Amino acid sequence: MNLSLEAVEKNTNKLAVNNPGIVELHSLGISAEGRDINAVYITDKRVSLAEKEVAVVMGLRHGDEVGVVPAVSSLLDWLVSEDGAEIRRRQLVIVIPVVNPDGFIKQEFGAPRDMISDTENKYILPLILECQADMLLDIHSLDRGDLEAVITGHTTHLGEDDLIHGIATGKMAEGAAAAGYPYVIHTLGVQSRAPWLSTPRPPRNPSSSYNNWVCAPAYEQLHSLVIGMEVNSFSLNDEECGNSGLAAIVPLLQLGNTRSFWEYAPGYPNRILRGNIHISLRASGQNAAERRKSRAELWQKREFFSDPIKIMPTTHNIKASIEYSGEPLSNAFSICCRIRGNPGIKDIRLNGTKTDYYMVADNCSSFVFVDVPPAVAGAYEVSIDL
Repeated sequence: MNLSLEAVEKNTNKLAVNNPGIVELHSLGISAEGRDINAVYITDKRVSLAEKEVAVVMGLRHGDEVGVVPAVSSLLDWLVSEDGAEIRRRQLVIVIPVVNPDGFIKQEFGAPRDMISDTENKYILPLILECQADMLLDIHSLDRGDLEAVITGHTTHLGEDDLIHGIATGKMAEGAAAAGYPYVIHTLGVQSRAPWLSTPRPPRNPSSSYNNWVCAPAYEQLHSLVIGMEVNSFSLNDEECGNSGLAAIVPLLQLGNTRSFWEYAPGYPNRILRGNIHISLRASGQNAAERRKSRAELWQKREFFSDPIKIMPTTHNIKASIEYSGEPLSNAFSICCRIRGNPGIKDIRLNGTKTDYYMVADNCSSFVFVDVPPAVAGAYEVSIDL
């Protein structure tokens, strides 16, 4: 496989020409040395973007990680194939094959090890923030040992992020294993611990040991589901790198088409913003675009929300409450309460007034959602009579 920048650009141009109904090329900007930074937009244009999840995939942030090239190439080919049709119908997937063209053409790492690069800050992060990415995947490759890894760690403990990122990376590892590729799952710090070395090196800086740096602001500002991964160009040839990367990535994309059991709508499971599976503050909206706006605003104002509380004064009444102390909100939010079993609901009130609600059930419980219109500072209590 030709691993040159010229070959990558030729392949993406050919992809767009051959698939005009589903592929668009966008120039994000020019690198410090004058090279184009391109993004490949893949989606079914017949379906409204408002109804779709938005996934962003980054490749070659580090210019010398050549195993990324076949992984991204295999992903692009899959996305335009019949196998990728359902992903295209329900998602916009934006693939940036070469984030760091200057480093790639010189086969140099070419990126800061402890911060976002100037190029990323100028071109990549604005794209992610503008589209309010539901998921961000950062693909890397190793040139030593036989490690293949999916990496998580940019999380807080306000919601169920540790659990949910674990579920997502678990699906990736399981998909890769089924295809014969033994990925491991690593949390924050995999790069500095260097588990592929016989004697792991100490971190340069214990507080900055993870170098998928664009993931950090995407999570901090949007609550995107953010994941890194490493294919291996030392133990695997180009074709195997492509197959390995694709086997891990497809289950993650499929997660964006799936309704997780604790969610009402399908999509990447990033809507629990405070609380837990049993009682939580959630993003709200009638479609994917509205939920993105709600999620971003609530997350950016998360410090002004209290942790939600659920109490049961009697076996036939549940009260769920949360307080907000910030400036007036522009988007609605949802209070979600999980109830044991599938009981009949007699009445639901928000701050004493009868209100609408919606529900989804699994085999052992029901999730009751009450939407709160754009709110002002105050206390909000949902009372559920069973």
